[in-house]
Amino acid sequence: MSVADLHRRAEISRRSNERYLDALSVVEDAAPCAEIFDRVAKPVRDARRGLRARPLRIGDTKDVELLAIVARGEFAIAGFRNRDLAHLLQPGRRMSAADRRRTSAQMGRRLRMLRAHGVIKKVPKTHRYQITERGRLLAAAVQATREEMDEEILAPGEDFGE
Repeated sequence: MSVADLHRRAEISRRSNERYLDALSVVEDAAPCAEIFDRVAKPVRDARRGLRARPLRIGDTKDVELLAIVARGEFAIAGFRNRDLAHLLQPGRRMSAADRRRTSAQMGRRLRMLRAHGVIKKVPKTHRYQITERGRLLAAAVQATREEMDEEILAPGEDFGE
């Protein structure tokens, strides 16, 4: 290690720490969850290619699981790759070369959808992605809503109609 690159290393470390602290911070937003969900509930056009991207399905377990994985704190520093998501969504599964290609293509389509909705952004000149502020807000809203619904189901309040 030389002294010549200390400034660059300090800058990279500072930005990395900021991203990590942002991921750990509590998301505070006055917008109702319905408004946050409505932003991603419609199909959009990918600005780069003009391709149509399907809406995110907040009620779909696969989309919710993908959002939760993308929002994990371990990806706040260096971001995540297609391969990282495939390993987390299908843990312990041994795949043939054809299965790896199929899974990679499927993850690529899902990443393109998240990018089109502004949930993630690509890190320039790498194969990595990072969650955006909008994505972090969406993931927190989905998680909070699901936890609230689970609490209501487990401990119901008063009966309706009485």
